[in-house]
Amino acid sequence: MRQLQDPENHFIYDDQAKYLTFVFHDRPIPQSLSPGETLNAFRSIECQIMDWADDTAYSLNDIVDGIHARFITRHRLEKWGEDHSLNRAESHHLQELICAFVKENVERTFSRKIGTFISACRLRERTNFMSDLTNRYAYELTIEPAALEEARLYKRIASDIVFQSPQLQQLRYKWNRILEKIFVALQENYLNTSSPAHKLLPEATHDMVAAQES
Repeated sequence: MRQLQDPENHFIYDDQAKYLTFVFHDRPIPQSLSPGETLNAFRSIECQIMDWADDTAYSLNDIVDGIHARFITRHRLEKWGEDHSLNRAESHHLQELICAFVKENVERTFSRKIGTFISACRLRERTNFMSDLTNRYAYELTIEPAALEEARLYKRIASDIVFQSPQLQQLRYKWNRILEKIFVALQENYLNTSSPAHKLLPEATHDMVAAQES
């Protein structure tokens, strides 16, 4: 299938253009909203709310989960702070996290922050080629810069201490190796032969795959 545009990560195929036509009520899409990151950023208000809800949930819950899983410790938090140049607000949030960790009060502290992040949102009117047709595109979500900065800080901490940790990197490597071997085994058993040598799938699925012509 041929792409309408060829950006590196964001694009649609020709046969998917009908979905954009449906979403935009048959209105022509301005050239300024070419398929890719620009069009992807043109989101309805409910999509903007969903994105901030995801950012709120993951930035806060990843910290709590990381502590429960013992990836995040006081020593690692202090060491992380020493290794990074933090501004005053970031230093304050890090010290608040360390304090909550010491007092074993992280869950309560971060539960309150959910409300803080929600309260940091406002609706603002905007004008575009869809705003006269539906309020879905007549408003945008604005978020207080302090809340955005705090969420980004927690994401950085979780990424560096949890997701980039040797333990998770080792697990990820093992998972990838296991998945690769499973794929190769299924390929060799079902695709590279006229008659499967082993039943590696549930019986109904095995029979269905085995009955297909190569």
